[in-house]
Amino acid sequence: LSALLVGAAGTAVQFFFALHVQFIGGDSSVIGIAGAIGAFVEIPILFRAESVIKRIGGLWSGVVIGTAVYALRWWLLAAATAPWMIYLTQLLHSVSFGIYLVCAIAYMEQQAPKGLSATAQALLTSSMWGLGAMIGAFGGGILYANAGTPTLFRIASVVTALALMILLSLRFVKKV
Repeated sequence: LSALLVGAAGTAVQFFFALHVQFIGGDSSVIGIAGAIGAFVEIPILFRAESVIKRIGGLWSGVVIGTAVYALRWWLLAAATAPWMIYLTQLLHSVSFGIYLVCAIAYMEQQAPKGLSATAQALLTSSMWGLGAMIGAFGGGILYANAGTPTLFRIASVVTALALMILLSLRFVKKV
């Protein structure tokens, strides 16, 4: 459920990101530069994932940290009023996407019963970028049409914070 919520919120933001940039006065170059910043800052995380995961306390910690940073990132995007602010929020992509993705996939592999790690990883990615993406695209369209991108992004932040609360509550239900 947590991955589905992260995927729905992330897809809603991704699909309406360019419209938000335009809403705050940016043009196509801002959209392109923001995308390049996001891609660039994730590279060191992806290449150094093993050492980063050790430094942050393991896979579970990485999933929690990545989810929390996603929530913060969406909130800051909603609050952005100038293109330069968009660039700053993109610096968080390395942790929100990079750490979250690596840790979530590896955590699913670690927790899966023997012989089912690929199935567990497929469930994660299909809940995020399958059903979660469908919900995010559809819901994001409705929210955008009725409230605009700042509200859409704030709601995405709250949905991601709910995903974080679900993750943290699991810590008390079962040792993970």
